Amino acid sequence: MSKSRKEVQSQVNKIPDSPGIFAMKASQGAWKPFPHLVLIIELLLYVVQGRLSRLMIFCPPRHGKSELISYYFLTWYLGNFPDKHVILAAHTATFALKWGRRCRNLIKKVGEDLFPEPIELAEDSKAAGSWDIKGHRGGLYTAGVGGAILGEGANLFLIDDPTKGFKKARSKTHQQELNDWWFTEAKTRLDADMDKGVNPAVVGIWQRLNKNDLAGQILETETQMDFFKAIEILRNGGSVPYGTWVILNLPAISEENDPLGRTPGQPLWEEQKSLPDLQKIKADMGSFRFQSVYQGDPQDPEGDIFKRKWFNKSKISHKKILDLTEELPHLRYWDLGASGEEGDATAGILSAYDNEYVYFIDLVHGKFSASKVLQQFHSTLINDSKKTHVRIEQEPGAGSKILIKQLRRNNKGYLIRADKVQSDKVTRAFDLAAMAENDKIRISDKIFDKVVNELINFDGQEGGEDNIVDTATGSARYWLRPKRGIKV
Repeated sequence: MSKSRKEVQSQVNKIPDSPGIFAMKASQGAWKPFPHLVLIIELLLYVVQGRLSRLMIFCPPRHGKSELISYYFLTWYLGNFPDKHVILAAHTATFALKWGRRCRNLIKKVGEDLFPEPIELAEDSKAAGSWDIKGHRGGLYTAGVGGAILGEGANLFLIDDPTKGFKKARSKTHQQELNDWWFTEAKTRLDADMDKGVNPAVVGIWQRLNKNDLAGQILETETQMDFFKAIEILRNGGSVPYGTWVILNLPAISEENDPLGRTPGQPLWEEQKSLPDLQKIKADMGSFRFQSVYQGDPQDPEGDIFKRKWFNKSKISHKKILDLTEELPHLRYWDLGASGEEGDATAGILSAYDNEYVYFIDLVHGKFSASKVLQQFHSTLINDSKKTHVRIEQEPGAGSKILIKQLRRNNKGYLIRADKVQSDKVTRAFDLAAMAENDKIRISDKIFDKVVNELINFDGQEGGEDNIVDTATGSARYWLRPKRGIKV
């Protein structure tokens, strides 16, 4: 151990309060040391001691990770090590700034009382996202992931949820932006600011969203150590080699080899999210998204988005589906193709929703010429009646926009609107997949085979046979938007 690291270890040992004790005092008892938060604090102390330099924490939303790390721990760290410099990055500059402001205000509130020596902000530290400690070299700088941090250095680099939302997480452009930011900006700030032989550290606080999110890309290329091996080394006084990542995954519902020693099937934080709460969340969002966000284990959806077993109870007779939906509002959702036999097919699916089940009642499907598409659309409108809502998928580009305007102009009195889609096909499929997995889809036996066969063969790739998929997923998104269902 270098002299500098020994000095840091000695300083840590003299600190009267751990981050947890500090959090309880600063919050006047509002913050509670639940087991998963205590384990996080243990690892953070190894980071402070210089024995762990790369830490990733995968934790479900609303389970206290940001409150502990980006607020209480960050403030505690600068209060006890006022010559250190911290960079906090998050998915947006605004989100990072929020924590910067809260930490600044907390130092103003407790800086004279809860640290080994009184801590004040420098007189010129007015900005919430960039401030310094009076009489010392340390301070905080906040930024959005992807934003410029040139000129700033970090002894401690915190990354709090670098991506927001599945749509963005699946974007190839965003994935490349993350890659560029980490390898060309963030890491260079660390390498440039090692403090007297004590290596800088990175702590990532992640809600996993995609196999190629920032965590996935880092773990694909950088060294990591099994958590149980690392924690044994650290608890026995050893150190994890510099630059080696240790991953603490805290699934909302425990699995085998749980880091907290829970038996499988136990909730992470019973007081915050009980097992029934989590099971309902899983039912609502589907196992694919739940596995990522709440279990910290994103899967590759391509080729296995819809499963045939999900539709085992979905087929019902056409007469019965007509009876069940007679009094319900109806929607005809279209994906229009107009390239003849060699081009894309046209599909228009008729559905209804009773606030529990989506019913697929009728399907128009085929490869038509441009003129035939218009004829088919018009005749279907008349057959469905003017009470039926009509949505037409509008992808980016002028062609579909012009066609939809023409259809609305030529069919006045009908409830025709464009559905402007921007996310990729897999993201658009999540709502329908969640409903299918939870047995909330019913399909007329007249169209069952055609609809289900295309769904289970859907792999998310562009260029495949997915017109029926687009209409079915578009229908589910429509019905699940707020205020779409019937009033009961």
